[in-house]
Amino acid sequence: MTRFSHVRGRTHSAPHIRGLLAAAALLLVTLDAVAQDDLARRRREFDSQTTPVAKAKKLPNLGDAQFEAARRAMRDAKHDEALRLLLDYRDLVTSTRQALLAVVPNPEKKSAGFKQMEIHVRKSLDRMTDIIADAPLNQREAFEAIRADLEAISKLLIRDLFPRQPGRTPPGKQP
Repeated sequence: MTRFSHVRGRTHSAPHIRGLLAAAALLLVTLDAVAQDDLARRRREFDSQTTPVAKAKKLPNLGDAQFEAARRAMRDAKHDEALRLLLDYRDLVTSTRQALLAVVPNPEKKSAGFKQMEIHVRKSLDRMTDIIADAPLNQREAFEAIRADLEAISKLLIRDLFPRQPGRTPPGKQP
C-alpha cells in the first residue's frame, strides 16, 4: 500500500513524502551555500578596509560568520574545516591587534577598534568552549590550544585598554 500516514485527516503517499524530503535537502544545501557566500562577503569587506581601526571594527562581523561556519562544519563532522576556520580567526585577531598597536600608541585614550575586538574575543571564548565540547577526543587538544591563544589575546587587549591596573607599572615608567 502506498499510503502510510494520516496527518490532520490527510493521507500522504510515499512519492509525496520523498518529494518533501528532497525539497528539504535542497533547502539545506542552498542555505549552506548562502552561508558560505556570506562568509566570503564579510571576508571581502574586512580585507577591503584600509586602516587597522576599520579592520578591527569589521572583525566582529567576520568572526561571527567564521564561528557560524565552524559550528556547521562541526555539526557535519568536518572537524579539519572547523579547525582551519578557527585558526584563521585567531590569526586575524592577532594580526589586527598588532596593526592597531602600530597606529594607536595609547589605546587607553583612543580605544576605537580595541573595544570591539576585546568584546568579540571575550565572547569567542564561550563559543570555543562549546566547540571543544563537540570535538572528537583525539582533536580536542588543537581546539583547546586555539582557545588558550584567544584567552591570552583577550588578556592582552584588556591590558592594552587598561594599562594602569593595580600592581602593574604603567608603560613608559621605570619601576
